[in-house]
Amino acid sequence: MFRRIGEALLIVVLGLVAYGSSLSFGFLSDDYLILRHFLIRDESVWTLWWPMFVRPLTASTWLADIRLCGPWAPGHHLTNLVLHLIVAAVLYGLARRLYPGSRGAALLSASLFVVLPVHSEAVSWITGRCDVLAALWGTAGYWAYVVYRETGRRRYETVCATIFVLFLFTKESAVAFPLVLAAHDVLARGRGQRPLGRALPWPFLVLTVVYILARGAYLGDPIGGYGQRFHLNFDPGRLFFNVASLPARCLSGTGDVAAWGAAARPILIGAGLCVWLLVVRWWRTIPSACAVLMTVAFLPTVNFGAAPGSPENERLLYWSTVFAALCVSGAIHDAVRGRTLRIAVSAALIGYALTRTWAAQADWAAAARLRDAVLGPVAAASRSSDVVVLNVPDSYRGRYVLRNGLTSAALLAAGRGSGAVEGVMLYAHRRSGDFRATQLDEGVLRLEPETGTSRLIEWPPAQGLPKLGTVIGRGPRKLLFRPERRGDRPLRVFYLDGGRSREIAPGPEGSWPRRPGSDTIR
Repeated sequence: MFRRIGEALLIVVLGLVAYGSSLSFGFLSDDYLILRHFLIRDESVWTLWWPMFVRPLTASTWLADIRLCGPWAPGHHLTNLVLHLIVAAVLYGLARRLYPGSRGAALLSASLFVVLPVHSEAVSWITGRCDVLAALWGTAGYWAYVVYRETGRRRYETVCATIFVLFLFTKESAVAFPLVLAAHDVLARGRGQRPLGRALPWPFLVLTVVYILARGAYLGDPIGGYGQRFHLNFDPGRLFFNVASLPARCLSGTGDVAAWGAAARPILIGAGLCVWLLVVRWWRTIPSACAVLMTVAFLPTVNFGAAPGSPENERLLYWSTVFAALCVSGAIHDAVRGRTLRIAVSAALIGYALTRTWAAQADWAAAARLRDAVLGPVAAASRSSDVVVLNVPDSYRGRYVLRNGLTSAALLAAGRGSGAVEGVMLYAHRRSGDFRATQLDEGVLRLEPETGTSRLIEWPPAQGLPKLGTVIGRGPRKLLFRPERRGDRPLRVFYLDGGRSREIAPGPEGSWPRRPGSDTIR
């Protein structure tokens, strides 16, 4: 009894040490779109991000947070952190089932999982909750399926099917769940085990087909999401790199891949191939089976999600890392002899993961400071003026700042968290001869912190939005435009410089200059 309490406390403490700082990060980017949908517009959980995604269960958790906490960000972050700890607890129970003779392997699985740096985006970004919640259903459902296959008790299959339905309404990556179950059955037969009942999880496969057809009918497109260009345009080179480097990236964090630069590819591919050689060598063991399941769980996003060298979208690795933690802990248990040495190796591994997690969290904290620097003056000015934001920070070292949600963020920061969105007019520069209002909540300039420069992101032209002004001159050091007033509201122009929002006074003939230095964040 006391041992179980101690193990639970260890997992909780490690999780708080790794990700407790996220409680102070506030809202970032897409978080503001969620607040606008529920807090400002009071719309349905079925229409959030429609027609791209249908995730009513995940949306319901955000709605519950808004009902309980309103726009108080620490409450939303606390939900993410608690869900992360619950996933670790479920993983511990699954590991006890897979490694019945070793409590140490189960404890290491959960302890390592809860501190992995690759979880930074999923845990520290409120919008990343969909991946945490999806991993909860995926892990719990797989645990129930393992018990069902070992005991033949139908009630566990029913539990697994129920969890699968919850998974489907949480995130579309649930389509990989039947593949994970099928891979489990194939691997179990390879280890000389004969699964009870049918040979493959056909009911789950059929349910997946029904889900895809129903979702296609609702959205008008069975693919949905970001479209076929992302989800079906598989790149063999990227696919190979992502699969081969997945084991190493789970521990190092995808942000390190970007920092390593050109050296990252051979290092990660070499480390990944070593792991896969071990899988081939000991393919009948539980650790090798978990390595295969890790890859199967990752397949829905292997091409689109974790791009080589980029820390963005690392949340898509979250469910795969459940099996990665099981694989690593089992391998250590099998390869390292002696309890003292095993503890030392485990402690060193967890310590290294913690240092990488703290580095990732520091980047999120910097992104939050950058958001505050932009929103403070802009929100204050938007109470009585039309506002032009010349450079909107998309991300900081891959950690989202204000890629989306600029209008909603200004509304909330200005103290007007309810009412008409039209109460604030924010504008951004597009690649055209005109400035027009952007009500798409898209940041159009992406800041590159490593070089201190920015690049313009091309977006489709806004239709039917009010015109702000006309560009009358461009040059290497300035951009001139002539404003067009909207009634009696004055016009104020801001730019980001040195990590602060600064206001530009009108130039000759009512035009505004913009210098390249205004795009830096150093």
